[in-house]
Amino acid sequence: MKLVLGGLAILSILSGFYFFFSAMAAWGEAQAAMRRVSYRAPSLLPAVLDLDSYTDRSKEWFATFFQRVFLMFVSLVVGVTSVFGSEYLRDGGNGPSSHFFLVVPAILGSMGFIWFAASAAWLFVGLGSAALRWLRNEPTSDAQRRRIIKSVWWTVCSLIIVILPGVAVHFIRQV
Repeated sequence: MKLVLGGLAILSILSGFYFFFSAMAAWGEAQAAMRRVSYRAPSLLPAVLDLDSYTDRSKEWFATFFQRVFLMFVSLVVGVTSVFGSEYLRDGGNGPSSHFFLVVPAILGSMGFIWFAASAAWLFVGLGSAALRWLRNEPTSDAQRRRIIKSVWWTVCSLIIVILPGVAVHFIRQV
């Protein structure tokens, strides 16, 4: 068990670094894909909040950036909990019936719930904007369809991340 937790810790920390660097690359691509807007009148809002300066491609890159940041966070949490679990077992912990193994699924479940709420909100925003385009008799863009499909995918995956730790806690308590 100690060897498995050690390997999981190394793998998840390395994947956390990968997701960090890929998130930074996505951030750079999103900044490069922004439309350059010249402002003639002074604006109260900075250019970052101006939605006209973002192209569909830059919005996709920003969505990729936030997904990679979430995956980096999950990888690092799994790595840190694996390290602590390995140290706990090394110091004489009694295995899966301990309280430590009940805390890890609770942490992952709460993170999954936060991501589920965020991705569901993003899905409703995408569906709302598609409905507004439909009411104005405008066609839905391919980028908007891809965002809605990705939002559905992330919402379902985060819901699975919420459900699986609950099942794990149930089975751990049975042991």
